[in-house]
Amino acid sequence: MRTIAFLQRRPDLSRAAFRAHYEEHHAPLALPLLEGLRHYVRNHRLDDDEGARAAGALPFDAISEFEYASRGAFDAMRARVASDEGAALRADELRFMHKPGNHYFAATLEPASDAVRPAPGTAAKWIVLARSRPDAGRAALRDRVREAAIRLERSGHATAERIDVAQDGDRPRPAAYDMR
Repeated sequence: MRTIAFLQRRPDLSRAAFRAHYEEHHAPLALPLLEGLRHYVRNHRLDDDEGARAAGALPFDAISEFEYASRGAFDAMRARVASDEGAALRADELRFMHKPGNHYFAATLEPASDAVRPAPGTAAKWIVLARSRPDAGRAALRDRVREAAIRLERSGHATAERIDVAQDGDRPRPAAYDMR
């Protein structure tokens, strides 16, 4: 079970303040509640283009990835976060996130190649957001994105370890488990 979250900072916080709070306070607070978690990555935007946010070009400040061994482990985590045990975590989210702007969706993992994964901290990560054309299905989009990743690998411009493909909808949508 994998979910991807597009997270927005509160409008009164800088991107640096959002990142510092997420990394130094929120993630350590969350980890004890995320039992069964196999993979947790927080991808923070590096650009500092406030104008792009104001124009609505990129309405998120971080993309977080969560992977659980099973749907059961995911459901157990949701129950912990919704319980009294998760009250401090839910309250902390309001200190740095703009909760109405957060979106979550399930994703599948699609292997892109036999590439060896680089050591942590030694490579940049590119996340490409793509939407299928109205006349084409998601399978066609997934195939086109995979073909583009392979072309980039062959040209020496990038190495793709995997491609995450959204399962539901053409754009992120609020999740049923978003605790406010």
